[in-house]
Amino acid sequence: MVHLFRSLKIFISGISFPEYRFRTAAFLLFLGILGGIFYFILSGSEHLVGYDSYFHIRYSQLLGERGYIGSLPWLQFTIHRDFFVDHHLLWHYLLIPFTFGDLIVGGQVATLCFFLVAGASLYLVLQKAGVRLPILWSLAGLFSSYHFLYRMSLLRVQSIALALLLIMFLLSSKKKYMWVYIVSVGFVWLYDGFPLLIAVTLFFCISRWLVEGKADWKLLGISILGILTAMVVNPYFPHNFTSLIYNASRSLFLDAPNITLGSEWKPYDTWSLLTISAPVFFLFFITIIYQRFAQKQKTDELVALLLNILCLILVFKSRRFIEYWPIFATLNAALLLGRRIPRIAILGGFLLISPMLLNNIKDTNDDLKSAKDPSKYEGAALWLAENTTPGENVFNTDWDDFPFLFFYNQSNYYIVGLDPMYLYSYDTGKSKLYRSITRGNFKDPSSTIREVFNSRYVFMDTSHDSFKENLEADSLATLVFQDRGGIVFQIAKELNSVESTIQ
Repeated sequence: MVHLFRSLKIFISGISFPEYRFRTAAFLLFLGILGGIFYFILSGSEHLVGYDSYFHIRYSQLLGERGYIGSLPWLQFTIHRDFFVDHHLLWHYLLIPFTFGDLIVGGQVATLCFFLVAGASLYLVLQKAGVRLPILWSLAGLFSSYHFLYRMSLLRVQSIALALLLIMFLLSSKKKYMWVYIVSVGFVWLYDGFPLLIAVTLFFCISRWLVEGKADWKLLGISILGILTAMVVNPYFPHNFTSLIYNASRSLFLDAPNITLGSEWKPYDTWSLLTISAPVFFLFFITIIYQRFAQKQKTDELVALLLNILCLILVFKSRRFIEYWPIFATLNAALLLGRRIPRIAILGGFLLISPMLLNNIKDTNDDLKSAKDPSKYEGAALWLAENTTPGENVFNTDWDDFPFLFFYNQSNYYIVGLDPMYLYSYDTGKSKLYRSITRGNFKDPSSTIREVFNSRYVFMDTSHDSFKENLEADSLATLVFQDRGGIVFQIAKELNSVESTIQ
């Protein structure tokens, strides 16, 4: 009994205890808790979360069947029709094992697995750094922001990208130069957000100069060499360079009139950011205050501070960077405080913010209950697949309808999807005309849809009353399908040439 009590005491009070059995037990306990909580969050919806999730899982299935995809003919009036650069190529390959059964279930399992990889990476970085009670720091960081949890619930590359950034942080701190090169190569193939990877190695270079008196140019150079290697040894070379420049300019500088980009590119208002990420701000301000009193600051602590500040600035620019800031704010706090203050203080701080963490978990679970039901598109998508010839263009009324239509029907091609900027960049005039037609500002649109957009079929959801009324009043358009989620019109060359199958 005494031995059991002693073992339990060591386990609780010394999570990062050097003995292998305790480290392993603590890590497995962490994964179990993290997996159980995130499974509860995902249980809020029986669907995939987010529109693009349906594109990614279906695209990965096609990639597994074909091996390589170099164009997206499904997006007929976009810059990706004839040549497509997959900046998430490695991630789409990683998704392939999850596409051999039900795609929705597979997507949910992939989301859970990738989040566990990100969580495990954070835990191991903290444990290797000698942070006390890394299990509490990790749980605090991973559940510190409601919107972070929501973004992690999407079937997107960000979980794995976050994991690799954390691994790069660990490798850079240990000066594992060969592995830095390998991870740099892999990151570029995984995701085009590799400037964040450069930031990690650059900050280590600067911090070693400030703390140790000698800049680590070798680390920065090896990382950049790995990035350049991956850009050149790439199935999309050299077009991946121009595509990268386009994506960067589109997200940072391009301001197209009357083009509504996804909300992820918009900034938060200050109060919303405070309310959805209150525990993160708590950690941030505690860290900044303690920074003044910390003596003999280490290199990795300064790097974490710089990453913390950088990610916060990016969050003020765009909501999507909430995917990184909570973790690097936690990393900064854990390295600065978790190696200095007693375990009882860490436990007390965790208990203090626990109600907010639990509230974030509940709010995310509740929010996922409103995830869009893809089956609303199934009837119309399957009708089009069965009643049109392969490769037939369908005039989809909203760019964000595309992932659902593509999920159920890869036989047809569509006008625009994934991002309205792809149509705008392809042909500005057609983009403006498309907007006018779909907003119901264009009377008798059928002949224009057929001649300009080469489409004999129009799909719309049930929220486009003005456009629907215009088509109903157009003698060349005939309603051929309608159910609870989708409406299909067929457009004739001449009056009365439509053979309709109204359902």
